[in-house]
Amino acid sequence: MKIIGFDFDGVFINIETEKAKLFGDILYKHWGIDPILASNLWLLNLGTSRRYKFDLLYQNNFNNKLQEEIYQEIEQEFSDTLIRDYYPGAELINETFEAARDLNNRFDLSFISSGIPHDELNSIASKFKIDKYFDLILGTSQNFKSKADHFHIVTQNNLPSPGIFIGDGLEDMKIAKQFKFIAVGLPANHDSQALLNAGADLVCEFSSLKQEINNLIAK
Repeated sequence: MKIIGFDFDGVFINIETEKAKLFGDILYKHWGIDPILASNLWLLNLGTSRRYKFDLLYQNNFNNKLQEEIYQEIEQEFSDTLIRDYYPGAELINETFEAARDLNNRFDLSFISSGIPHDELNSIASKFKIDKYFDLILGTSQNFKSKADHFHIVTQNNLPSPGIFIGDGLEDMKIAKQFKFIAVGLPANHDSQALLNAGADLVCEFSSLKQEINNLIAK
């Protein structure tokens, strides 16, 4: 079964550096954490869930578990700010959109897997009118805490042959390899060598993405 998956931020849009700065600003405001340290942690953990990043920073700085009610309050402020101030100005990366649109009928199943909360992700995908090109749009939630949960759902009754996953994060490359997908890295937020070191089978620019996917299908 031919399966293709895409990350979202850093792949269809790219506001990861803006998110990282917002993450730093909000955590400095609420927890007094060095905003540069927080921003760097965000960028080093692209491909993980939003909750994971908050949990990791809290554990690293306070040596304690982040309580649910504290997380929900601060995450709501983070999400509301993104929706109000950041997503409206984000631009769709046309090369990725064209690859997803034009190659959709070459695959039996297509999906988006993102660390963005599920409802927020589906709202953005609808806003950019890309939702109709995917069978599944999977963000994080109580049921899907990580991308590993997404891949379990996608592969539970389907043997990928091939399975291709496109992402910009180091964790994207690792999770793709864990589930025996071909990992395609886009050097939007990490350089090519870092993506290769994380397990990417190939790294390409946005401009050659569609051709590289075609080449993989043809093998």
